[in-house]
Amino acid sequence: MTSPSQRALSALTPFLTHDPAALATTHATSALHALAASPSAILCDHVLGLSQLLPTARALSRPHPIFDLASVTKIIVPATLAMQAVTQGVLSLSTPLQELLPEWDNQATLLHLLNHTSGLPAWHKYYLEYPLEGLTQGAWRAQREAVLERVIATPKAPAGSVYAYSDLGYMALMVVLERALGERLDVLARERIFAPLEMERTRYVNLLEGDEPLEDAVTTELCPVRGVVRGIVHDENTQVLGGVSGHAGVFGSAHDLLKFARALLEVDAGEERHALGISPEVLGQFWSEQARAQGGHHVAGWDTPSGERSSAGRGFPRSSTVGHLGFTGTSLWMDRASGTAAILLTNRVHPTRENPRIFAMRVAFHEAIMPA
Repeated sequence: MTSPSQRALSALTPFLTHDPAALATTHATSALHALAASPSAILCDHVLGLSQLLPTARALSRPHPIFDLASVTKIIVPATLAMQAVTQGVLSLSTPLQELLPEWDNQATLLHLLNHTSGLPAWHKYYLEYPLEGLTQGAWRAQREAVLERVIATPKAPAGSVYAYSDLGYMALMVVLERALGERLDVLARERIFAPLEMERTRYVNLLEGDEPLEDAVTTELCPVRGVVRGIVHDENTQVLGGVSGHAGVFGSAHDLLKFARALLEVDAGEERHALGISPEVLGQFWSEQARAQGGHHVAGWDTPSGERSSAGRGFPRSSTVGHLGFTGTSLWMDRASGTAAILLTNRVHPTRENPRIFAMRVAFHEAIMPA
């Protein structure tokens, strides 16, 4: 009988290539880190491929390559900070947004932002209206403030009436958390999440403070404006905000994500005084059916398996699985019942985002870890 590690390697290898032409035709990624664990053991840990194929080949930094986590940022930072704020009594899921954002113009609550029913639309291409590079630190800060003012002033549907997976909502959530907790998001993330969990390779690349690109990060897209995108955020709207946002922007390693996943699973199992500062009761609220978006598959900050066939595969039970995907080809799924966490980090957007084969790759990996 094969082990989960052997099954995962066999499932993932067909999607990996060193041939740039294959990424445009048949394969999903040039680089990957696949890591899965039960509460007591590592089930698989595979680091494979090259960080970059074009314009020249570039080796992958081993054993802990750093990937742009994209929308996995949503669960690592703003959803976690919101749990901490609720645990501390600073906020509740029913807190009206107008208490912290007087300029907000519907009856949305914190929960509406978290589960994508605030009334904000999914997206707006601010990056076509503002520069992506070449600004001073002061200019980045001014641009960030101007864009966030526009996000909050965006015309909205009535709160709770529309389910729309909204990056704009998580930009607004960032403003809520910064006002409630009194620091900028990257500082809150570092002090309240990354440091307590010893996530030493996880961070934002903050243009507001003059950060340089991460030299050892895995390359993402070949951008017509920015050229080779490596070590700066792939998401253009996050770049417009100076690299720090609630919807994207965090870079990290698979082993750091495993620390994060295990911390939450420990809280879920009842650990009251965890370093993460979240109570089991509050975690249960955020992951409960009562927090689920009407007509959607998100609970408070987290995604759940959906569709006829979920990217989490058939073996991760729909009744007990939470997680999130990232546009760059990243994901974290956790089964609360067994305590199993599965992390897949790739650069499926290299050299172009026009590559849909990540879905099949995700399904194959998760079904290797948790067979149906």
